[in-house]
Amino acid sequence: FPENAPARNSRVTNSTRRPPPAGLDGADAISGVPSNSLERKQSRRTHYPGDPPNLVVTEILLSEDHKWGRLDAECGWREFAERAGPGLEEDLVRGIADFDPDVILGVDWSSLPAARSLSRRVRSLKRREGTAGEDTLCDNAPTHLIAPFVYSNFRVFTRSAPEAHAKLEADAVAAARGVLVLCREDADFVAERLSPPGIAVAPRVVLPPLREDVRLLAESPAESTETPDAVSVSERKYLTCCVRLSPEKEPENFLRLCRWLAARDALRSASLVPVLCASTRGEYAASVRSRFQECVRGNEHRIVTEHLDAKGLRDLFRATKLNYHPCRKDAYGMTVVEAGAFGAPSVAQRGGGVGATHTLREKDGALLGMDLRMTERSFSSSGSDDADDDEAAHAEVLKHALDAATLARVGAAARRAATAWDEAANAEAVARALRDVIDAHRRVD
Repeated sequence: FPENAPARNSRVTNSTRRPPPAGLDGADAISGVPSNSLERKQSRRTHYPGDPPNLVVTEILLSEDHKWGRLDAECGWREFAERAGPGLEEDLVRGIADFDPDVILGVDWSSLPAARSLSRRVRSLKRREGTAGEDTLCDNAPTHLIAPFVYSNFRVFTRSAPEAHAKLEADAVAAARGVLVLCREDADFVAERLSPPGIAVAPRVVLPPLREDVRLLAESPAESTETPDAVSVSERKYLTCCVRLSPEKEPENFLRLCRWLAARDALRSASLVPVLCASTRGEYAASVRSRFQECVRGNEHRIVTEHLDAKGLRDLFRATKLNYHPCRKDAYGMTVVEAGAFGAPSVAQRGGGVGATHTLREKDGALLGMDLRMTERSFSSSGSDDADDDEAAHAEVLKHALDAATLARVGAAARRAATAWDEAANAEAVARALRDVIDAHRRVD
């Protein structure tokens, strides 16, 4: 825990695929990563640059057949749970038992099966060694965790695929002593749709931070508007859409915008180069890429097929005049914040349905809002579908793209807001939530 924690450091075991937030001291972390061979060790310990020396990260190595290519119900969560319990090395299990965690922080629903598997393994060890307490021997031991569980719901999969995920996510909510979500919309959804019957769950909103490697690049002297190397609005040409190409992200709204602009020769007259980030694989993503090319035929454009690391994001957003976030609802939308970090203003749906609009707020001048009214329906790049319901929103986007003074002002405000909410600020918020759960658990005991 950070320096202002009580003298006795609270101990945290994080059963998740990702390292815990920076700033959480005295902790073990368990995460799942793919392995190229089943013959390799099933776990390995590592240390991430910048982490405190007493933070131990144990990576659970998954087989190639079950690698983390996705995070929904089709991912390798069963193998992750198996290797976090029966497959874990004895010395590590003993270390966790001796560590005696005060709280477990789990990211997404797949962390709960792993936490339960690990808990069973620790209880089994304690029973063999005669150190088991009464709670270890209780009747509900198969589902009883070795510490209070805090469920951090990064993405609510029940929204897009309720049949496969509602029970899994509801189970995680029911098992949790505290629930963290990324935006107000998710908090309301979890409270209304995933809470146990008769129990009012009140999730806490903790906005995700700008990644540290992105922040460091964004705050380098070359990005400052006061230096000769700063990129001016006139040098920026890209009209960028950088989201995962899946139906819930509604990339077709960007295609509609591009088709509308191209039909009016506005891409050429406004010197806009539409850019579609398209590293997503699959049939739907391939269809979006193909239809995008049809929409902008005859105009300069770019399709980015490679995965963008921090430097790739910097190069993209330094050349972006306006970042277009196409979906009406999004748990967060980190690319809105990443664009802002490099001075690229974003246009996004009003109303609070996009979580990132709580970090970059329109009322603070750090975002350009729009009102998409389009209902979900099929899209044709040729324009043969129904009349475009969002012509007013498209016209507003074009107006913004032509207003250099507004773009410069909003880009500067977005940069300040994006870099202010960093990993340290986020870690403090997560740590407060964990301490609250620990304190409440001790009061009950």
